Amino acid sequence: MPSGSHGGGGGGHFGGFSSSGGSHFSGGSSGGSGFRGGSNQGPRTLVFFGHRYIVGGGVASVLSTLVASFVVLLIFIIVSSVAIGDNNNKLAKIQADYNYYQAMIVNAENDNNLIKTAVVTDRFYNESAKKWYYTYRIKDTIVDGYTFSLYDDTEIMHYGIGKEISVAVDRIPVTLSTDSIPMDYKNTTLQQDGEYVEIQRSGGFLTIILVVLAMIELAIVATFVMTIIKKVKKVNEQEKVPETSLPPLTGHDEINKKYKCSYCGSRLKLEDEKCPNCGASLDSMK
Repeated sequence: MPSGSHGGGGGGHFGGFSSSGGSHFSGGSSGGSGFRGGSNQGPRTLVFFGHRYIVGGGVASVLSTLVASFVVLLIFIIVSSVAIGDNNNKLAKIQADYNYYQAMIVNAENDNNLIKTAVVTDRFYNESAKKWYYTYRIKDTIVDGYTFSLYDDTEIMHYGIGKEISVAVDRIPVTLSTDSIPMDYKNTTLQQDGEYVEIQRSGGFLTIILVVLAMIELAIVATFVMTIIKKVKKVNEQEKVPETSLPPLTGHDEINKKYKCSYCGSRLKLEDEKCPNCGASLDSMK
């Protein structure tokens, strides 16, 4: 199991390695937001889904960090999703192999001509599957086969080199294309297949990672949106102050009125060193 046309590696469902390990396996466009202009300390223009916002250097740094973290985590989520899909495909393949060989055994039980004698030729440990497998040759032929990685340290001792075993074949006469499987594979379960168990375990671990990453992504999005909402709310509240509620302008105020932030348009006072709204320094406006 398998041999002939289904052969290709010891201990595995996918061609695998030979005696070295018995494994199953052989060997865009721009986003909707971003920052433009300004230094790390000065005000920056935030483009968020087609809308522009002027934010101070501190806020811009926080938002830049959130965006970068979101992109990095999104890459990990995509990689994890692909790995989970690959694991599921492998599990489906092993399940298909199991059903295929069980059916082959049933056919051999109904036709004794499909049962042949084979001899164990060697035993190997599959480190990836953490189980043993053995190789065999069908007697009076040169057709070699191997088992999947099913046996623990005690079980493999029952299959000493030279031991004769019964195997089911898929055709007669036996040729180099004949597939085969030990008859005692009938008494095994998928949970005895070391590779199946290890793939299940890694799939569960990947699923946990994917859920955690998705939760962190949602938290980043929520933090980003709340930061924007708070900033816009502050600007709107300032804009809603009616001019009639302001005290009459004095001569000094008339001078102050002429000074406006070149980034967000807020009124500046002569004594201001930076814009009280967006944080832009007076030096950066010159």
